[in-house]
Amino acid sequence: MTSPIKLGPVGGTIVAEVFAALLIGDRTSYLNTNSLRVGAPFTPIPGFTRDGTFGLAQLINVALERTP
Repeated sequence: MTSPIKLGPVGGTIVAEVFAALLIGDRTSYLNTNSLRVGAPFTPIPGFTRDGTFGLAQLINVALERTP
């Protein structure tokens, strides 16, 4: 069995910072919604979820215009 390829601490930080910058810079991002500022939780569009789950995989699928 081979070990999976993983990012080290620097690579992981770079990837996380890129995702954060993209979310902060996108005016339509959930980070820029009024509901987040007033304390209301983020709720994804039901069509974007998979069995009620919404995570990074579903976010990428939506960004690439794939069905979850």
